Amino acid sequence: MTAALFYPCCGSSDLATAMNGFCHLTSSVHGADPTRGVDGGIKSSWRLQGLGSTKHSFTPEIEPNCRGGIRHIERGVRIPDAGTRHDYIATSVVDAVSIPFTWHQYDAIEALNHIGSIGVFFFRRDRPEDGEGSSGIRWLDDILLQRVLTKLVHGGLVVTDGAGMTGAAKQAPLWTAREMIDPVGASFDAFGRHFVCGSVFCPMERPTLVWHVS
Repeated sequence: MTAALFYPCCGSSDLATAMNGFCHLTSSVHGADPTRGVDGGIKSSWRLQGLGSTKHSFTPEIEPNCRGGIRHIERGVRIPDAGTRHDYIATSVVDAVSIPFTWHQYDAIEALNHIGSIGVFFFRRDRPEDGEGSSGIRWLDDILLQRVLTKLVHGGLVVTDGAGMTGAAKQAPLWTAREMIDPVGASFDAFGRHFVCGSVFCPMERPTLVWHVS
């Protein structure tokens, strides 16, 4: 598939889990986090060959700041308006498979703007109770989910645990279906796309549903 695996707002150890599970379906990998570089979490299972780093400045999107919008910003928090793009070739220590890998060390919404097409959108554990804090970016609300779907190829995957979302919406199964005894086969339509739950990823560790999107 000539499309990327994109995991925004991630810790690099969980990004490695996503890469191990899905990068064989994609042609590149993109991770994004403004506060950290790539650390040992990914380097324990992927060898990284640096191709170069590029400074990047932009104007952060901060409105609307409400449910149904782009993000929730805690009082006093500033969204950085610059960062660094790091490009690598990542090679699996298990089977020596290599893939282009980009770490966007800046706002993940800005990172999305620089990805042409997405084959796998992976998003989970973005809430304080998971021990990783929260980005405040509402990827599964209407505005950003529609942006992701615009770039998600036909037959692409949305892999998510719902990341703390609640309430009713067209796409609510993204955060409610995981409570079902057997969510495989569940389906729904939203924003002109059809979603079908094909499997459960990491069922014993962090149950995360794999939605096939047509």
